[in-house]
Amino acid sequence: MVEISSLFLGLFGIVVTIITFIFSYNKTIGARNERAKTANNDIIKILKRNLIMERRVPKFEEINRLISSKIIEYKVRELD
Repeated sequence: MVEISSLFLGLFGIVVTIITFIFSYNKTIGARNERAKTANNDIIKILKRNLIMERRVPKFEEINRLISSKIIEYKVRELD
């Protein structure tokens, strides 16, 4: 009887650990995806403002600088 309960507790601990890991991993990935989505929306908003309000097309270097600054600001990778 003692062996079965200790085996059950051991397996229960492993299952809880795996579930906690999966939950934490998904929260981390979800946060990174949310930051990337917000950065992309911010970049689009700035480009729209340049095109519509200021009636000018930003140069390639300006767009690269904007993307680089948003990567740093939102702490995402360029591939995100």
